[in-house]
Amino acid sequence: MAGSHTQPAAQRQTLDSVVRRLTSLAVAATSVLAEVMGDQDAPSSSKVRAADIVLTRMLQTRELAQLEQRLAALEAALQPKVTV
Repeated sequence: MAGSHTQPAAQRQTLDSVVRRLTSLAVAATSVLAEVMGDQDAPSSSKVRAADIVLTRMLQTRELAQLEQRLAALEAALQPKVTV
């Protein structure tokens, strides 16, 4: 089944492309949130929502980084020890 190997590779390429696009948009998105939070004329509800988004994403990013570190440590611990 040669096609079964190309599908996951194609999906990975698509996902990688989407992640790159989202990463490039992240700076603009955080600028928009900062602008709303600092806009004196923006409704309080918009400011609170923008602040909530920023804080939520910051915490999610921190949690993901911690999980990645823990996973890397577990993977390293499971690697067979090579003795020379």
